[in-house]
Amino acid sequence: MGRCNLFPLSYISRKTDISNIDWCNYVLDCLVRTKNSYIPYSDNSFFVGPSAFLLFYTDNIRSEALTLTRKRPTICYWSSEKIRYRETFEQEKGRFGLGELNEEFVNEQDEGETDLEDSDSDKDEDHFVEAYESKIDGF
Repeated sequence: MGRCNLFPLSYISRKTDISNIDWCNYVLDCLVRTKNSYIPYSDNSFFVGPSAFLLFYTDNIRSEALTLTRKRPTICYWSSEKIRYRETFEQEKGRFGLGELNEEFVNEQDEGETDLEDSDSDKDEDHFVEAYESKIDGF
């Protein structure tokens, strides 16, 4: 079972203004470093780069491999199996990372539901937390 790499947090003290940290550059550096050590068709090589970026990619880049209804949070709708299937499909087609951008995500409310009504948001939140925890356990 995988774990989150908490090492970068050791560089952040309580006094650090995290809004001044260049997170984009950090994620990009991690992607380059982990991509260089990743061997796609090896049984002993695994992508260990930022999984949040991987989810961002799968949700925002259109693919012929799978058509999913885009919902939030993304982690509840992209399983490891779906990501592996998509990766294999795109590599075999020679199109890995070359898809078109999806349209901007718009969270549509169900008809009749308003912000003032008490919907099943607590149940939904519990569902998302459980789904997230089960996904994390799978890494």
